[in-house]
Amino acid sequence: MSAQQPRIVCQFSCGAASAVATKLALAQYCATHDVQVINAFLTNEHEDNRRFLLDCQEWFGQKIVQLRDEKYGADIIQVFRRERFMKSRNGAPCTKLLKRRLLDTWKQPGNIMVFGYTAEEVDRLEDFRERNPNRPSSRL
Repeated sequence: MSAQQPRIVCQFSCGAASAVATKLALAQYCATHDVQVINAFLTNEHEDNRRFLLDCQEWFGQKIVQLRDEKYGADIIQVFRRERFMKSRNGAPCTKLLKRRLLDTWKQPGNIMVFGYTAEEVDRLEDFRERNPNRPSSRL
C-alpha cells in the first residue's frame, strides 16, 4: 500500500446501500489504499442495527470503527431537549450533531468518502453536494 494514496473512508450507516458501497470500495481499493469503515452509534437505533453491523464487519473482513457522541450521550431525545426542536427546514439537529459532526471529526484532508445511496435517494446526494460545494463527488 502506497503512503501517497489517499485514505478512503466508508461511512457505514447500518443500511443495505452503505453495506454494498462499503463492500465494493473494499473489493476495489483494499489492496492499494488505507480503507477505513466508520459508523456513528446512536442509542435510539433499532437493536438489530448492531447485529447487522457485526454481520457486515464479518462480511467485509474488516473492523468497523464505531464513533459515539459524548455531549448528548448518542441520544436523539437529549438533542431534541437541549436544542429545543426536532426538525427545521435545514434538517434535524440530531443528524447534524450525532452523525455529521461526529463523522467529520474522523475525516482528514484528501480523504475519499464513500456513502451508500439507492437510486431513489438522488435527493440525498444533491443535498450533500449543496452542503459540500468544494468536495468532488461522483456516482458509481
